[in-house]
Amino acid sequence: MSLALPPTPTTHILIADADLVTRRTLRKAFADERFQVSEARTGPELRKHLPDSGISLIALDFDLPGLDAVDLLREIGMAVPVLIISTRAKTIDKVRCFDAGAFDYVVKPVDSDELLARIRSILRRLARTALPVPPGTVAGSFETSDANLLDEAVTFDGWTFDIPGQHLETPERTPVSLAGMESALLAIFVRKPRTLLPREEIKLALHGHDTASDIRSIDVLVKKLRAKLAAHAPAVDFIKTKRGAGYFFASKVLPVR
Repeated sequence: MSLALPPTPTTHILIADADLVTRRTLRKAFADERFQVSEARTGPELRKHLPDSGISLIALDFDLPGLDAVDLLREIGMAVPVLIISTRAKTIDKVRCFDAGAFDYVVKPVDSDELLARIRSILRRLARTALPVPPGTVAGSFETSDANLLDEAVTFDGWTFDIPGQHLETPERTPVSLAGMESALLAIFVRKPRTLLPREEIKLALHGHDTASDIRSIDVLVKKLRAKLAAHAPAVDFIKTKRGAGYFFASKVLPVR
């Protein structure tokens, strides 16, 4: 039985690796999954693909010529999920990449079956971010919503957020540009509004059971999302912090009818 995702015309993988053998191996594996595949041998070639919003994921060699992988991760701000492929097995290199926004990190030599499993996991997490029920909720006025918010457009304080489409608009209908991971984080919050979400639970929803991802990356991502929201509503604190416990989304969230 195949474990592949249902093929879609939008599953477009960019292989960015200088090694011809690696590119050929990955291209064949991805083609067998019926993914659309593009290739880049250098940093400049990769950058030519960045304006292409149709790219679903980048499989990036950490040492791609003409490119600093960590700088690129910070530059694109997780707008496109990046899986790092590297000969470097040190924890410090993995942590640097995860802190900068990498979705996963695989050490060469690459096993194509393992890589495909990791890519399918990333695509599933982005398509449907599901958070386990946290162990506690914020007391008092912060009740848990019973709305079914799994696959809907939702509204909060006049804002609208199309969860599957990852499209956010202000009450004035101004679109707000969110990176892929920022959209995934907002989806987690609006699906469990007024509920305390521990950082470890958020990390689990975003990165799975990957122990190399740093919990500090959750704080950085929350800060980025807060800044995006505050740029349009500086007087509203949508995401509140419960010191030592986690975060909760303070606004009431309802499905868009």
